[in-house]
Amino acid sequence: LLGSDDPGVLEPSIELLSNVPLSARSGLNLAVSQALSKCGRDVAERLENILSTKHEVTAESIELVAQAMKLAATSDAKKPITLGLRHEFALVRIEAMNAAIANRSGALPEEILNKRQDASSLVRRRLVEILKERREVAHIPSLIELSYDTWTADHHGFEPSVSHPIAEGAIEILREYSSLTDDVYRELIKSLRQSRSYGVRFQLLRTMVRHGSPDRQKKLIEKAIGEGRPTIQEMVSRAFVCEADTFRTDNLDLIGDEKIASVSPDVCYW
Repeated sequence: LLGSDDPGVLEPSIELLSNVPLSARSGLNLAVSQALSKCGRDVAERLENILSTKHEVTAESIELVAQAMKLAATSDAKKPITLGLRHEFALVRIEAMNAAIANRSGALPEEILNKRQDASSLVRRRLVEILKERREVAHIPSLIELSYDTWTADHHGFEPSVSHPIAEGAIEILREYSSLTDDVYRELIKSLRQSRSYGVRFQLLRTMVRHGSPDRQKKLIEKAIGEGRPTIQEMVSRAFVCEADTFRTDNLDLIGDEKIASVSPDVCYW
């Protein structure tokens, strides 16, 4: 009926759907909203009703509310996005994040950056993806905080070798900045001292090699060839190899034949 070219059919159909109560069950309300939206009608209030309604935690409910959030993103209404960012379902919060940044350039608003503290790893991972696409100096504090993220899909989450994709992803983004301040470098050192993850520490060391001053790079080389924990020594050596194009080659003068002969096989290999 809504696809009819006959005004005598189309207008009564729109009016009929418009009379469906805003308090109708969410499934019906979404269907009505989708139909009326195609006809150019404002459905923001209906979508707000769906987003404000308490739903059972089922796959069907999550998908329904997420579809409502996607539809809300096609309008200029702000309230549905605000409701979506606060919604209990992570998928809805993600759709609200996508809506909030659509057609927007420059630094992200604080309401999006605050998702670094979201309870859901899905939301935090989406934020990392967004930060990778939107490289702004104002985002660096959020990336530093995300470098401490301990989420992992591995059930042996406290094993040093498991992957921590949120933290590692945030650090990789930091490394791609053209420059980092001394304060940021010191924050990287703090994160390095706290992390128990091999992958996170390795990404931090790579970033420290790339953005370190000649003196800081020298200290890292001394860490690799001096006395200390073999795991750290191996990681530092590996980081230098991965960042071979970015550090002062004259620092290699610190590594003589005697040092090569005295370090562990893992360090010597790199």
